[in-house]
Amino acid sequence: MNIVSFLKNPMSYIKSVPAHIQWTSFGARYLTPKLKSVQIEPTNACHLRCEMCTSQVIDKESLTAKKGIMDVGLFERIIDQSSELGVQAIGLNYSGEPLIHPEFKRMLKYAESKKAFSIGFNTSADKLVSDIQDVVVEHCAGIGISMEGFQETHEKIRRGSSYDVVSSHVQELIDKRKSRNQ
Repeated sequence: MNIVSFLKNPMSYIKSVPAHIQWTSFGARYLTPKLKSVQIEPTNACHLRCEMCTSQVIDKESLTAKKGIMDVGLFERIIDQSSELGVQAIGLNYSGEPLIHPEFKRMLKYAESKKAFSIGFNTSADKLVSDIQDVVVEHCAGIGISMEGFQETHEKIRRGSSYDVVSSHVQELIDKRKSRNQ
């Protein structure tokens, strides 16, 4: 199966995974491994140029790593199919910065509307502005914040990031989460 076929219908790939067979006194029963979590990459693009990031290596070596954003319709199909499969956790990131997807808030709300998943993502937090914080507090179980030490180290390694902006966004998010839980 090629990647285009997978993206058009991920369920066909999942159904093609060989099943384990359990023999019982009543005959054979097929046991397919349960898929517990799914990582979805809303975008592989990023606004930063971190010195350790593999996407920077790909860019430097001119390999085929075209930057783009995921179609919301495709995202919704993956979420629907993940819900049907009983997936328990959805991660909305891989190598890109999910918050730069123009429909990230919509995607987060849609995933959470299924009431089937624990949803989380990692972010540099540079783009974790107030309206996104509100959606995160309402619809997200967890968030990982990428920071590289204090100001000088952070800004040296995460080129294009502001330690003060990230710190401010993180504190605002913590305050919103605390006030929601009271």
